[in-house]
Amino acid sequence: MKNITLVVLCLALTIPAFSQISIENSYSYTETPAIPATNIVNDPVNVDPTSAEVDYILKAYIGQPSEVDHAKLEEGLALIESAIASTPDRLDWRFLKIHALGVAQRWVDFSSEVTGLVDLSYEKQHQWKWNGPNQLLDDNPKHFLVNTISDYVFMLYNAEDAALFSDIRKIADKVLDHEPDNYDFITYKADVCEKLEDWDGALATWLKAKQFNPEDSYVWSSLAKCYLQKGEKAEAFMAYKKVINYGNDKEKARAKKQLQELIK
Repeated sequence: MKNITLVVLCLALTIPAFSQISIENSYSYTETPAIPATNIVNDPVNVDPTSAEVDYILKAYIGQPSEVDHAKLEEGLALIESAIASTPDRLDWRFLKIHALGVAQRWVDFSSEVTGLVDLSYEKQHQWKWNGPNQLLDDNPKHFLVNTISDYVFMLYNAEDAALFSDIRKIADKVLDHEPDNYDFITYKADVCEKLEDWDGALATWLKAKQFNPEDSYVWSSLAKCYLQKGEKAEAFMAYKKVINYGNDKEKARAKKQLQELIK
């Protein structure tokens, strides 16, 4: 499983927000590119935007999260909406819209777009185009989509706003509606249930995670925590014993300490 706290810390320290998203790993913000000769700005209805125009909208209208011009960003969002309306099978534009909403910190709209995209992609059986009218996204598009949705979950975590935990759970639930055995999203949901102090939901979800990875010490430690919160000390005791079986030295030391507290 992915340890969310560790991954979020790494992302925060090393990755600009949009470089998490698979559409853009090599963009530079050092200068704004020239407007393409035939482009979404001049003809948003009829043109099928190219990757150069994705680049242009990103740099000219959205920019870096640390230097947001909200007026320009709203203009960019309007252009992206036009691009999506004229080329609804282009996944890159939909990813760019979600990114722009994240930059704007419009988290309600961000989360709504993410959950809507999940449903739409499964409805379309992940038949998307990318970077133009004839280029199909055919390199395991479902895996590509789910990995990107995972990045969006981390963007919500990086916002460091407890009010967004419910949105994270909604996104996890939406993916699990279509992929009920997706281990990463099971653990995302379990983790955020803990943060919301929904101990019944957390316990049920960690128990599901255990079915897929019964030797994961983090899962057993989380189960022990849930049992303690519910006052089920015998079950917590057994879970900490599993942590001692499967955990690293630090985890084992913490579990032994907890066991000593339980037997006092």
